[in-house]
Amino acid sequence: MTSPQDPQDPYDPARQPPPYPQAPQVDPNMVQAPPRPKSVDTAFMLWMVNVVVGILSSLLALASQDAIVEESADRLGVAVDQAETGAAGGTAGIIFGLVIAVIFAGLAFAMRGGANWARIVLTVLGGLGLLFGLIGLMVLPVYFAIGFLGSLIGLLEIASLVIIAAAIVFMFRAESNHYFKHS
Repeated sequence: MTSPQDPQDPYDPARQPPPYPQAPQVDPNMVQAPPRPKSVDTAFMLWMVNVVVGILSSLLALASQDAIVEESADRLGVAVDQAETGAAGGTAGIIFGLVIAVIFAGLAFAMRGGANWARIVLTVLGGLGLLFGLIGLMVLPVYFAIGFLGSLIGLLEIASLVIIAAAIVFMFRAESNHYFKHS
C-alpha cells in the first residue's frame, strides 16, 4: 500500500502532467468558405438557361394558345367551345410557369452562394419537373402539328428536360458536395 506522501503514487494530484495547451484563437474574419467549384457554376448556369427556356416556352405557348386548343380539340374529338373552357386554365398554367421560373432563379442564386437547402429544393423541384416533363411529352404531337411555333415549343420542352437533368448532376458532383458541406 502506498501512503499519500509516496512519490510513486500515480494518482497523486501533485504528480499529474500539466494540462494540454489551449488551441490558438481563430479570427472569424480569417475563416473562409472553400472556393466555388466549376461544377456549381455550371449547375447555376444550367438553371438560369432553364429559366430562360421556361419563360420563352411559356410566352410561345401563350402566343399559340388558340392553335393548341384547336388542335387538341380535333385530336380529342370535342367541339372547340368545350375546349376553350380549358383555355383559361391554360393561361393560368402559363402564368404559373412564369412564377415558377422566377422561383427557380432565386433558388439558383442561393444554391450558387452555397446554400445546401437551395440545392435540395432545386433537386426536388427539378425531379418533379422531370417527371411531369416526361409525362408532358405526350403533348408533343399536338405541338408539332400546329406549325413552327408549336415545334419550337416542343423542342424547348425537350431541351428543358435535358438541362434540368444536367443541372442536378452537376450539383451533386464530388467537388460540389465538398463545397456545400463546407459552406
